[in-house]
Amino acid sequence: MKRFISVMFLVVALVIMTVPVVLANTVKVDTGAYSANIGFGTGGEFTLTPNGGDLPVGYNPQTFCLERNEYFNPGSTYFYEISGGAIHGGLNGGDPDPISVGTAWLYEKFATGTLGDYPGTNHLASAGQLQATIWWLEGEIGARPSNSFIAALGTAGFSDSQAKADYTGNSVQVLNLWGQMSTKGPVTYSDPKQDMLVYVPQSVPEPTSLLLLGLGLVGLAGLSRKLRK
Repeated sequence: MKRFISVMFLVVALVIMTVPVVLANTVKVDTGAYSANIGFGTGGEFTLTPNGGDLPVGYNPQTFCLERNEYFNPGSTYFYEISGGAIHGGLNGGDPDPISVGTAWLYEKFATGTLGDYPGTNHLASAGQLQATIWWLEGEIGARPSNSFIAALGTAGFSDSQAKADYTGNSVQVLNLWGQMSTKGPVTYSDPKQDMLVYVPQSVPEPTSLLLLGLGLVGLAGLSRKLRK
């Protein structure tokens, strides 16, 4: 019996070693040289610097705002959740408010470097035009912009109504930023900030996690051989 308890203790310890530590979802949000004031407020490009959680450390995407009436302090760090839509704000749409097909199409091409000749000869102007187009697609501004991004949607075969339809994919998602997190009981968030686009890369296990998993499997194999003797 003592031997059985010792073996089970070792097995549990090995399993625990292979389980990655869950870190709080936090991300730093910065303005940059191409954060443009486009007449409706300041828009992207903004830089995200994840500190842990669902977005991998070292993944530093440029992003754009989804809502015009939510704000953040540049250089500050916020808690975040990843979802399919904007929440607790916006000048139009529901709560949550799913992103549009056109927004997802444009941002995926932006994130993968395939958005036409973006940024062109004037990076600041291109960033402002893309932000304005996203706000129009999300119902945050009423006037339809006239720029290369609207033209690109048309060339790709999207009508205005198709481009504004709800997106149902998962490669482009939304960072819902929060100012406060509580861990008393289930994790809850409060003090909503801006909602921003993110292109979610395929998650790859960290080398350390793979090493620990391998050691755990080797240990279990050794125990199995001992028990059979």
